[in-house]
Amino acid sequence: MDFSLFKEIVDKNRGVEFVLPFQWGEPLLHRDFLKMVKYATSKGIRVMFTTNGTMLNDDICRKIAESGAERITISFDGIGETHMKIRGFDYYKLREKVLNLKKIRDEVKSKLKIDISMVVFKETENDVGRLYEEWGSVADRVQLIPRFVSGKRTVRCRELWRGIIVVLCDGRVSICCADYEGEAIVGDARKQTLAEIWNSKKMRECRRAHIKGKFPPICENCNEYETDLVSKRFS
Repeated sequence: MDFSLFKEIVDKNRGVEFVLPFQWGEPLLHRDFLKMVKYATSKGIRVMFTTNGTMLNDDICRKIAESGAERITISFDGIGETHMKIRGFDYYKLREKVLNLKKIRDEVKSKLKIDISMVVFKETENDVGRLYEEWGSVADRVQLIPRFVSGKRTVRCRELWRGIIVVLCDGRVSICCADYEGEAIVGDARKQTLAEIWNSKKMRECRRAHIKGKFPPICENCNEYETDLVSKRFS
């Protein structure tokens, strides 16, 4: 998303409480990402984002700490060799980057919270205990997220009622963060306010469909990895 479009959407939607400026990609690759964060926070909007952490050098760490962002979440997929196999980046190098971010945050007296997050599925669930052991006393929060899997949906998705909608890079608005191809567009943030889209006929129709169990194509086979370690998010 161009910074100009981001600014336009922020300015037009003064009631927005928080922004999660990432969607199926590494946000720190965007040349204007931290500019976007600072602009949103300057308007009193809470900003939280997720990163794979590979770009956390000293300069970027300091800029993040001073950006006004409320929370940063670093994604891990397992510990040690498991993370390396899945992510293709050395787990211990990433650990050092996160520890350095924490050191810089504390040096500049930033209020930034640092979270560690792991997607749970067959290859990673045996590392859950170690994740908490290694990060429980370091991070501000450790969280687990079940992996998306294909499987018949049987219950309605709570996201349609929670107050969160996804604005794609061109301003089109989708009902879901899993809709990275833009198959379930319900509005356009260039032409409408987010409140108008949230309360629109298309959104109401989608909610009614979920209540009746007649799920849209993007939803009908959306499911999550079954495990006793973490609750599903989208049910």
